[in-house]
Amino acid sequence: MSTGKRAHRRAPRRTEALTAGAGALLAAGALAIGCATLATKGGEPAGLPHNGTGPFRDLSAQETGVTSPRGAALSIRGVTIDTAMVASDGSLFYASATALRPEPPDAGVEDASYAEDAGPAAADAGPSTPRFATPDWSRHEPRTIARSPARPAEGLQFVAESPGFDAGAEILRASEAWEGGFVTDPWAVIRADGSVLLYYVGEGGIGVATAASVAGPYAHSGAPLLAASGAGAPRRPSVIETTLLDGASHAFLMYYEEAGTIRVAGSSDGLAFEPLFALELPEMPARDDRDGDEVERGGPGAVVYSSAAGRSFVRLYYESRRSNGNTLLTLAASADGARFEAFLRPVVDARDRRAPCASLVDERVSLLYQWSPSGPGASQGTIFVGVAPGGLRLVRE
Repeated sequence: MSTGKRAHRRAPRRTEALTAGAGALLAAGALAIGCATLATKGGEPAGLPHNGTGPFRDLSAQETGVTSPRGAALSIRGVTIDTAMVASDGSLFYASATALRPEPPDAGVEDASYAEDAGPAAADAGPSTPRFATPDWSRHEPRTIARSPARPAEGLQFVAESPGFDAGAEILRASEAWEGGFVTDPWAVIRADGSVLLYYVGEGGIGVATAASVAGPYAHSGAPLLAASGAGAPRRPSVIETTLLDGASHAFLMYYEEAGTIRVAGSSDGLAFEPLFALELPEMPARDDRDGDEVERGGPGAVVYSSAAGRSFVRLYYESRRSNGNTLLTLAASADGARFEAFLRPVVDARDRRAPCASLVDERVSLLYQWSPSGPGASQGTIFVGVAPGGLRLVRE
């Protein structure tokens, strides 16, 4: 496997890497957080939050070090990326599968081995809303989870951790019967002692693997934390520790998708979760006919943000799935992890981005990693990255 370019560099957070325009923006104090959980009002464009919550601008190849496609944080030739997240140590956990090379068909009949080599595609499709270019996982090897570690800087000075990554090493593959032959949707929580709780999805629900450090090895839990039920299979776990939150009901909160709804589960130790409730979020209205109406919500990605004033909030990015098959990314925020204020506008321009995960740089700046289709047909997927505020440039230009 190879990437278009050696991608992930890491450097001290240095404001010298900002363009003059971005420096002026920061100097003006435009990113200070107000009393609302989302942000102060009045960003650019008018009305959008502007303290690192959005809108997000896709980074350039010069900023990521990944040459193709534009804005990609991870792109591996011959490999389809599924979903990903950036952990607190700056490393990228992602799911992927190598594409199979189809042989010439026999009398127009597709080789049945493709369906045997991967978990059932229907189990990953989520709710019934049509999706834009959902990969055909039956044409791939079974999905596994890999980790790309942070890489030291190599000449360029960045404001944040370098947003691009090289291909990583496999750390988890399916071994339990309930996983159904594949693992995907990784979400890593790194504890204070360096140990890791790696949440993931198999055919039968959400599981957890544990390791003494991010380097592994990772041990499967042996049974799903949240199992598939009549309502459907839970997907896309996003877990936070609530130490900094006021009034949180549990030490760990998991946001996950089930049947087109974002739900919450709680835990005292991160190893045993109880389902709590579905999030009450209003529908995000369409801006114009291209948006369609909201029919589902899913793909949550949560992060705990602490302001300079010492207040902490949960920022929850999620997918607003639309009646015309588009997917818009938006944001909600909460002081206790349960009652959320919804922003109700997209924070990314593209209408095909999914599975958002925010990586906080400081109280003013954040990166948003997102999955999106790329390449020919419906069997490619890439991790893209954007920055907010969008006026920032992560390298001198």
